[in-house]
Amino acid sequence: VEMTHWISPSDLFAGHWYGLNIDGISGATTLGLHKEGKEQFDLMAHLTGLSSGSLGETASILLLLGGLWLMQQQVFTWHVPIATLACCLIPGCLLWWFDPSAIVQPMAQLTSGGLLLGAFFIATDPVTSPTSARGKLWFGAGLGGLIFVIRAFGNFPEGVAFAVLIMNAATRPTAAVIRDALSDVQRTTTLPCTLVGGNGRRCRLSRPTVTTLTRR
Repeated sequence: VEMTHWISPSDLFAGHWYGLNIDGISGATTLGLHKEGKEQFDLMAHLTGLSSGSLGETASILLLLGGLWLMQQQVFTWHVPIATLACCLIPGCLLWWFDPSAIVQPMAQLTSGGLLLGAFFIATDPVTSPTSARGKLWFGAGLGGLIFVIRAFGNFPEGVAFAVLIMNAATRPTAAVIRDALSDVQRTTTLPCTLVGGNGRRCRLSRPTVTTLTRR
């Protein structure tokens, strides 16, 4: 379909002494080109922000440094970003290893699209993400898995926005399940007690006590 194919943009009436002085170029992203079978990947362009993409998602090295700095400042913990990246890149690398035509190469998966932006700056929103460490791991794992599935098997080249919306809707049920599971954890402790027998002899017995731990 012509409306879904892209051509290489160029400056109209460009010459040595005249030109239209283009400020920006609109075109297909790396993931979009791969869906059309025209993969073009330049690692340095993706790291420095010279590749095609939405505003704020192209300079991968700056996104990574900013995310690590926020993590170091304890704005958010490592659970959501690491789980998201791992559960998106691990199956993506395995699929690329067996079928390179099914998905872009691993470095393109990491540096193109909104993966880094979503993992560090969107999914870590404290209002829509779980509060417990285990809940954050499950949230990030589901987010990364959905991004991989949409990228590899969906009709859209990118899946970060859809994955974030789906996992935000599943945050409350997931948190409830994890909270109920943690409330059932029991710890048995042994406290010594001294009894006096009928013959006046003392003996030490252990009395088990059960303590229920509840984490909110």
